[in-house]
Amino acid sequence: MPLLVTIIFFMSANVVYAESTHRISGETRYHTASNIAKEGWPDGSDYAILAYGGNFPDALASTPLASKYNAPILLTDKLSLTPVTKSTLISLGTKNVIIIGGTGAVSGTVESQLKSMGLTVSRISGSDRYNTSIEIAKRVGSDSGKLIIAPGSDFSNALSVSSYAGENQIPIILVNQNTVSTNLKQFVSGLTLSQTYIIGTTNEISEAVKNSFPNTTRIQGSDKYGTNLAVLKAFDSDYNFSTAFLATGTSFADALAGSSYAAKLGAPIILTGKTMDSRIISYIDGKTSAMEQLTILGGEAAISTSLVNNYLGAVATLTAKEIFTLVSPSVVYIETFDSSGNALAYGSGFIVDAAKGKVATNYHIIDGAYSARVKTLSGTVYTVEKVFAYNVANDVALLKINGSGLKAVTLGDSSTIETGDKIYAIGNPQGLENTISDGLISTKSRVLDGTTYIQISAPISRGSSGGVLLNEQGNVIGITSAVIDNGQNLNFAVPINSLKPLLSLDINKTLNEMFGSTNVPSNPGDDVTYLDVWRYIQTTYGTNIIDGKTIKYNVTVSPYEGDLDGSHAGSIFIVFTATTDTSDAEDEVIMNSPSAYMSWFISMIADIDTRYGMYEYNGGMWYYDHFFLLFCNWSGDLEFWVPSE
Repeated sequence: MPLLVTIIFFMSANVVYAESTHRISGETRYHTASNIAKEGWPDGSDYAILAYGGNFPDALASTPLASKYNAPILLTDKLSLTPVTKSTLISLGTKNVIIIGGTGAVSGTVESQLKSMGLTVSRISGSDRYNTSIEIAKRVGSDSGKLIIAPGSDFSNALSVSSYAGENQIPIILVNQNTVSTNLKQFVSGLTLSQTYIIGTTNEISEAVKNSFPNTTRIQGSDKYGTNLAVLKAFDSDYNFSTAFLATGTSFADALAGSSYAAKLGAPIILTGKTMDSRIISYIDGKTSAMEQLTILGGEAAISTSLVNNYLGAVATLTAKEIFTLVSPSVVYIETFDSSGNALAYGSGFIVDAAKGKVATNYHIIDGAYSARVKTLSGTVYTVEKVFAYNVANDVALLKINGSGLKAVTLGDSSTIETGDKIYAIGNPQGLENTISDGLISTKSRVLDGTTYIQISAPISRGSSGGVLLNEQGNVIGITSAVIDNGQNLNFAVPINSLKPLLSLDINKTLNEMFGSTNVPSNPGDDVTYLDVWRYIQTTYGTNIIDGKTIKYNVTVSPYEGDLDGSHAGSIFIVFTATTDTSDAEDEVIMNSPSAYMSWFISMIADIDTRYGMYEYNGGMWYYDHFFLLFCNWSGDLEFWVPSE
């Protein structure tokens, strides 16, 4: 008789922030900038600096201007004022907005929208990034008798020195590597400068350019991170190290938005890559006695908690009791229900972001549910308000609750685990809340049905789904996910790194919106549903790389109700909308690489037609506030077109 093997799914993950760290983040760079502004200006701000969030050139020199007006730096889309930025301006009670850059960076539409809010709006711009920095410098003034020169070809050098420049009201001028414009020469000739700081190597700012300025000092390192540390060391006596900021050096937005807050506190901004840098460890180690708090700018995708812990030397081994005390308040019990209130499933979850009420769990726990409840260790029960994101293949989901006093776990790095490592699991087996077990990593990489798991010896039972798998530092390295019945100690967990891409997403759907539609799209008798179509398209085409640019789409699938005569009522209506954080990438691809975009689009539509062409379907690509590509198969042949203006 063949052996019958049944797979039962469970899961685990966990995040805990050290008392010496504080993270300011948001779902997108615009939300992060908003949250920085709200924290840095709790009593509001009369002024705000507004910059384009899609690219860096115009805004790099704006930190001293922001400090001059005691203003936060906020980000916006190019063509329309980003909603979260608008709400932040309102909550701050802002009266005056200074736009940085020309209409090519921040459109006239954005300016009009700001004015319609009753705000006084001005704009500082030049013919290019270099001349824009000169115009900003004129507004800042030259009372300091100093000038900072940074390369305009990249963002890191200017942002490394931004908080120092802002605190001391020193203008930042952007230059080309080998030339000094006539406009810049004229500007400098009217200044009395006791000191000019050149930030960068000769490959970034040549000696000839350096020698065009009086009383120069070059500050440089072997790379962008070395230059950042050289800047911090050069101005060491000017910084207040009780708070230091850590920002990614791979993207400009978080450091830019945080620069005005750092300048307000007189704090340094440390830039880091994705992996640990021994130079940064040495620098932070030398400031340990003075540094009371390290503020991380951006979410896990920008700077992981495990990287922060490595920088802070947080590698102490904890006992099982210490780990349980540390993590158990973050582990929750989840129950799901159908539309009649009947119980469907139960399992575990964990709080991954306390401020935003993000709870991670298994997808299979919420699959098909109409509603769900989350109960914390303290006994407080919260209703699940919506789903942020999910991944069916990895059995991961991210839910939203509206709670206070929540405690988040600390995410580790599952790529660093090794077979034989000691591990702990916390979950709610059989509904017995907050149970801890221990074991070893039996195999760090085991492939089952195409999915990679961590095989563990820690026992897992029903109800542990969505619980946490922890290393000896109490960091979440996996999500206890599966156990094979009749298999002794064959227990599995999904690597925690599989969850991290979901942390920045928000599909903004309730459980009812995800699973409430069970109608057949067209042909009666067939068991395909709108939900089936949506699951496939979102999973297959929700994230795409087109001509080197990553575009993420929120896909909606629903019955069509747009035709007046009702002839196509109930057909499948499919809409693709780029996420806020990738809409600029979509814009660039459409404008600069239309053939690559159309190649992807045609391939995607052909796939949909192959799978669902037996049904009537239509839809489109939603671009800002209109459809720019429409498609349908109503005539029996697939058609698509760009609608006329």
